[in-house]
Amino acid sequence: MFFLKKQDALMRRTVVKCSASVLRERSAFSARRFGTQNSLPSEDESGHLEQFGLEDITSLITSKCRLLATSKTGNAKRHQDECEDDWDPVKIFQSCWGWRSSDDCRFEDSPSATSPSLSSISSVTRSSVPVRDPSAPSRRKRMAESALLRDMAASIIQKGWNAGTKQEFATKFPNLTPFHICDILKAVQDPKICMQIFDWARGQTGFRHTTRSYNSLLGVLAGREGMMILAHLQEQMEEDGCEADKVTLCTLIKAYSKLLRPIIVLELYEKLRQKDWVPGIVTYSCIIDTLAKHGYTEKAREVYFEMRMSGCYLDKTGYNIIINLFGRKKNLHMVTRLYNDMCECGLEPDGYTYAALIQAHLRIPDSVLEAYKLFEEAISKKLTLTLATCNALLYALGKAEEINLTLQLYHQMKNIGLHADTITYNTIVTVLGQGNRISDLYSVIEDMTIKDNRGGVAHVSAIEWLVSAGKIGVACTLVEDMSKREGHPATFAVDALLQGLIRLGAFDKVHEFVRNMAAHGFRLEASKVSEIVKSFAESGNVDGTLKIFYLKRELGYPPDQDSYDSAIICLSKYGSLIQALRFFDDMSEIGLTPRTDTCNHLIHMFCMKCDMATATEIFNRMTSIGCVHNVGTYNQLIAGYANASDWVMAFNLAKDMETEGLVPDTDTYLPLIFSLGNEGRMEHALQLSTQMLDEGLKPSSHLCMKLLNMLSRKGHERGALNIFTKLKEKG
Repeated sequence: MFFLKKQDALMRRTVVKCSASVLRERSAFSARRFGTQNSLPSEDESGHLEQFGLEDITSLITSKCRLLATSKTGNAKRHQDECEDDWDPVKIFQSCWGWRSSDDCRFEDSPSATSPSLSSISSVTRSSVPVRDPSAPSRRKRMAESALLRDMAASIIQKGWNAGTKQEFATKFPNLTPFHICDILKAVQDPKICMQIFDWARGQTGFRHTTRSYNSLLGVLAGREGMMILAHLQEQMEEDGCEADKVTLCTLIKAYSKLLRPIIVLELYEKLRQKDWVPGIVTYSCIIDTLAKHGYTEKAREVYFEMRMSGCYLDKTGYNIIINLFGRKKNLHMVTRLYNDMCECGLEPDGYTYAALIQAHLRIPDSVLEAYKLFEEAISKKLTLTLATCNALLYALGKAEEINLTLQLYHQMKNIGLHADTITYNTIVTVLGQGNRISDLYSVIEDMTIKDNRGGVAHVSAIEWLVSAGKIGVACTLVEDMSKREGHPATFAVDALLQGLIRLGAFDKVHEFVRNMAAHGFRLEASKVSEIVKSFAESGNVDGTLKIFYLKRELGYPPDQDSYDSAIICLSKYGSLIQALRFFDDMSEIGLTPRTDTCNHLIHMFCMKCDMATATEIFNRMTSIGCVHNVGTYNQLIAGYANASDWVMAFNLAKDMETEGLVPDTDTYLPLIFSLGNEGRMEHALQLSTQMLDEGLKPSSHLCMKLLNMLSRKGHERGALNIFTKLKEKG
């Protein structure tokens, strides 16, 4: 019936199909033909292989191999001697199931407490096969129902769990069993629908959920639902008299691990230990990962050693995750131990492993050289490392002032095909600038130019990074050298340098740079120098402003309006008004006309000093030098006279303002109103306030409150109320 040369293929097919009934039928056939005893489970005891532990499956395969050998030759002993390697169950497992080692816990969800070593598989006796659940349907019956279950699951997924699908399910499966529920839950996988099916089945007459059906539902809900549902199911499971088994606890551990509940995970693990149930790789990985992520490093270490004692080993991905976690906790001793264990298991470290090792060493002071050795080891094995890992190592080497190694690492990154990003260039430029390695800086800038295809951008970036790192001298030297090479000022680089220096307040360096550039025969544009003067003035640096102003004149730049205006405003605000007025006179002498805003600022400053004569003189000179009055000019002078209680001049200026065709605004009225009010002339103040509002002018909320408070304080509550009413009408 069977040929020996096809025996190995038959065994593979038998195991893959997980068919106990095939074994039973072949065993019965041998018993009828050759008088052998059938030691396999009967029809009522048989079930699918997923209920079996490792020992069960081993015994079944061993029996099957022997029966096949007997059926062909009639001499089991002679065939065993000739074909020992063919029917050895260890090799069948290795070839059919991809079994790696005795520590590969692929059967963690099986009822077996532990996974026996491969060396002990062939010695397992058939007497160790447990009696399976009598309620489990036979394989033949389950195969007949599988098509119905698939159709039913598809219908439920499409239509949902409603009255129609309930009736259809009850019709197709009148004798509902927990196995039907398990299969339908696994097929549907939708948490909400699965809960509805589970609750519906629980309410059916004569039906009772088993631990297995609860496990199926927990498997669907794991990581998808919150703690409340999981806790409710655990309570409901106890009410139904279903005791949690190993699968239940392992499933809950995975679920609570995804919910980031380390305390509950630890409690469930303790329950496993109390029952002497050893979890598998996946469960151990979840436990260690959750504990380490939440700071329970010592406990995670204990669980890892318990896992090793139980004979389980992580896979490569698991080791990478755990090494990374302990590396983040700066536990270098544990990282080294994990790496050694990984190598002992025969697992070859990959790029992720080395990345985790490098990051772990970088977190420890004085371990940067060890991290670099790991990098060289990784690239010698032609492993791929991420750019983020290399950037971190590059930064650490630069911080440790290992300039040569930093540059060497940069070139190694290029050689292995890693494309540098902004962080890479920023780091290498800063480090080379720190070491004053100008020639190497040019090499890096050329790389940046090739990458961006825009030389200006590369130069600007390099200068900005150097200035930000405080390497001002190197940045200035680099820009000067660039200008020498190009034969003219490197515009982009000069702008970046000046902006950086002014932002840092390094005004002496700016002055020195401009002078040095001129000494090398490179004159900056006049507008650029004027911008420097303006930047100094806006910063309030009077000495720096005057220094760069006179340097501009010394270098032969023609005088311009912008430089004078900036100097006048800076001097009047932060320095000497007399000196500011002298600059104002100089502008008139050389034929430059100041801006109206500059004149307004001077008038305002002299009014603040109560020097109304000088303020009026500037006001009168504006027309003669070609500077036009505006509303702001009049407002400054009116406010000055109003504060000086010279009402005649103030009101005359207001009339002159209207004569010139300028329309008064709130800044024209309010100084007069407040000055009159402070002098006790409330009738005039109230009259001006009413006139201002009648002309459609509305002051700010702050000034409105100030006006109302003044009127109320001076005893003009009725006037304040009228003003308030008008303000309310105007919104």
